[in-house]
Amino acid sequence: MTHTRRDVCLNSRFYIAAHETFPAFFLLYLFEGSGDLDQESWERAVAIASSADSSPRMILQRYLNFSRFVDSGITPPVHVIDAKQWQAYGSEYSDTLNRFSPRTNPMTEVYLIKGDPPRVAIRAHHAVMDGRGVMTFAEDIFRALRGEDVQPSDDTVKSPDLLNPSYKPTQRVTGRFLAPTGRPQGCERGISFLRKRISGSFSKIPAKIALVSAREAWRHGKGNVRFGIPLDLRSRRPGLKSTGNLTSAIFISITPDMNLDDITGEINRKLSAQEDGYADLEDKLMKYLPLKVIGGLLRMDGDYSHKLGLYRYSGFISNVGLYKPEMFQGGGFTTHAISARPVCLDGFPFSIALIGVDGAPKQLDLFAAAPKVLANNGRLQALLDRIIEGLA
Repeated sequence: MTHTRRDVCLNSRFYIAAHETFPAFFLLYLFEGSGDLDQESWERAVAIASSADSSPRMILQRYLNFSRFVDSGITPPVHVIDAKQWQAYGSEYSDTLNRFSPRTNPMTEVYLIKGDPPRVAIRAHHAVMDGRGVMTFAEDIFRALRGEDVQPSDDTVKSPDLLNPSYKPTQRVTGRFLAPTGRPQGCERGISFLRKRISGSFSKIPAKIALVSAREAWRHGKGNVRFGIPLDLRSRRPGLKSTGNLTSAIFISITPDMNLDDITGEINRKLSAQEDGYADLEDKLMKYLPLKVIGGLLRMDGDYSHKLGLYRYSGFISNVGLYKPEMFQGGGFTTHAISARPVCLDGFPFSIALIGVDGAPKQLDLFAAAPKVLANNGRLQALLDRIIEGLA
């Protein structure tokens, strides 16, 4: 049997180094519901889904610019734990889970969390999968649980294959940017997480969050504000099914004179123009650096940013989308709500992931993260509360 292979692109090298340096840097999607969680049924379903979707089984081989991901043929493990081991929606996501070992074990695993309510967690290394990839894998697991056919994914495609190589910025944005929660306070290491669930109908979500977060940043001081908005590149190849990491990002600079329509228009313009695919010299050199060196640079950048109180970005806003709940039921388990835990580094001042259930009523889960020195003293809570007010 020939296993899938794909080269390790720049973003994936960055994510491997990020997880090695900051173990909390990983994707985690949580499906909350009702019914039974039978381990044997889930192990069979995960085996079927991962044989069709090779990204969950991938491991890292070779080094530097010769690195590649290879389908190991090993089914991701299914762990059963009690809800007492996983009670809240907070920092225990990094404290109780093992660090991924990219060269020896699959970079994906499934947790069946017994309790009231029962939950299922799919945890993945961001180097091999993105949010849409995790959700595609989840859809296939539930198809297998229902006894339906699972169609194979094309997991040889990587994000550079879908980027716009002709894009070159007319003016490169430089400088440092304000954090929405203000300047660092204290010296505690680590990331804080906070989740909220709201119901209703929502529109212009990334633009509204960017506007609220910018205004919060200006409450703490004068300066520039810039947000990254991840985007799924799969739409550029119609019919493509992939569980890999096929994500890029656009970046929006916001000024005090901009309103919601201005920000929405700028987002739409950048999406239409496909303003991605450009790599500067720093990016190009990254593929020749050992992962430990990249990780060290990430830690140095975080320390330097906290010292300045200014950052490479003000934050990242990831809108994963709304999903039909019936897509995630099977094997005696029915999903009622979905959460998407964002990735965050010490040098990322703010990160938020949004995902929802397209039911009656619609539910939206907001999962925010920030370094503890920027989240403490109730500041992350206050920011998330203001975002929710802005979405209403």
